[in-house]
Amino acid sequence: MKKCIVVFSGGKESVYSLLEAKSRGYEIVDLLFLEKPGFSVHKVNLPAVKAVAKMLGYELKTISVGEEIEKDEGLIRYLREQERKGLNTLVTGNVKLEEHHEIYESLCERCERTGL
Repeated sequence: MKKCIVVFSGGKESVYSLLEAKSRGYEIVDLLFLEKPGFSVHKVNLPAVKAVAKMLGYELKTISVGEEIEKDEGLIRYLREQERKGLNTLVTGNVKLEEHHEIYESLCERCERTGL
């Protein structure tokens, strides 16, 4: 079975991405909230994000990351560990924002170079 992790903010794009991955036959391994330094509307509403995840039948896993998530060694270590358990896909929402697309593309490329 195809396995994935969904980067999840609780917003409509991440909910849609989760539902789309499920409809395509992916097993959702984790819903992952990336807690970045500084202000974020999602971080402020973390209890609401957890509630949305729970309504969808998942527990929300939170990982603290640095400013440049694509270079965050803790996140890369986590993804490598999941890869050893069969993970083969990272699902994100709102990749139509060029900046978000570039960040996650860079993260995946870095993981590929280092073993994911």
